[in-house]
Amino acid sequence: MHTPMASVIQVDPVPANGDIYEIVAGQGKFAYTKALLDRIAAAAGISWLPEVCGRADAGTDPEVVRFRMGAKRKELDGQWRVVVREYEFDLRARQKELEDTVPKRKWITDIADVAKRQKAITETIDKDMVQLRKHKVGRAESGAANRVVRVFLGIKSGYTKEQVIKPVVVPKLTFTPDYSDPEIRRFMLAEATGTISELYG
Repeated sequence: MHTPMASVIQVDPVPANGDIYEIVAGQGKFAYTKALLDRIAAAAGISWLPEVCGRADAGTDPEVVRFRMGAKRKELDGQWRVVVREYEFDLRARQKELEDTVPKRKWITDIADVAKRQKAITETIDKDMVQLRKHKVGRAESGAANRVVRVFLGIKSGYTKEQVIKPVVVPKLTFTPDYSDPEIRRFMLAEATGTISELYG
């Protein structure tokens, strides 16, 4: 009672439009954004498992958030597959990363005055860290969810610009019951009217 089908997800090639982003500026490696991965997950029939999803740490360290996400998907062989992944968002590591990368940004290096350049670096890092702290839980949740989707569909974490803008073809099994079968019609009607538990327990 299932039919294999494929959906084609178009990818907007302009990073500013929210489908792709450059992982590190100037290095030519791109990845799918959370918004695009969500569309891919929906097309693939990935269902999140609320009982698995949530914080995976005790919350005792304000600089670290670890989040767990789990989902299931019916594979093309008809078997259910469950994937659970965690993602750790470490603010200390993010700050160190900013301290390494911000001074190399072109608009920073273009500042000739040393004192003004150092002031701009400090202000930029402080501003970025405020945003990271504000959204640390959401970033950890998104990171874990993105890992789950990538594992299900074999999506890499980075592509060239030519690769990343190609349409994504997503296969899945679609439930296509035989509606001429009276028992199937009865089951579907019971599900639609909310009486399925009365009929089947």
